Amino acid sequence: FRSQEKGHAFLLDVIRTVPGIGLTFVGDGPFRASIEQRVQSEGLSDRVRFTGLLPRDRVYEELAAADLLVSPSLREGLPIAVLEAMAVGKPVLLSDIPPHREVCRGIPVPLLPQDRDIWATKIAWYASRSPASLRAEGLANRQNVEEAFTLRRMHDEYSRLYDALLNGLGNGNGRTAVERV
Repeated sequence: FRSQEKGHAFLLDVIRTVPGIGLTFVGDGPFRASIEQRVQSEGLSDRVRFTGLLPRDRVYEELAAADLLVSPSLREGLPIAVLEAMAVGKPVLLSDIPPHREVCRGIPVPLLPQDRDIWATKIAWYASRSPASLRAEGLANRQNVEEAFTLRRMHDEYSRLYDALLNGLGNGNGRTAVERV
């Protein structure tokens, strides 16, 4: 709830149109009170739950209990919540923004525009799927995180970047732009 760009209000618009779907918000921030007030005023209290800040192990318990992680953010840095959900083997439904595209490169994760009806249809579709198909999609997400977002992979990528800088970039005077010391 640190930014309106996270899409909390948009998600309430979506959930309101999909009967039988519950929503859990994990975390806290300056916009939480306004979202809670809206939930109350729109009669969604029986479908929307707020956990507040949780210790890391409880966050993983919440993820394990969920069927799907949704992130309708308009802006992200590195989407940690998405990576955490994928790492515990959950399907994810994401807004079509560059950081979401990056973490889902090479796997078929739905990346959606900010359109309430499209999101509602997709969430209803996920709710209709079998537990086995949700587990299979979650497993593919977990494998993606294990292969693409490990500390070893990060070190390898930095090594490749440094090698490229040291060996391939010149500054026009015959010397590399970055030199070993």
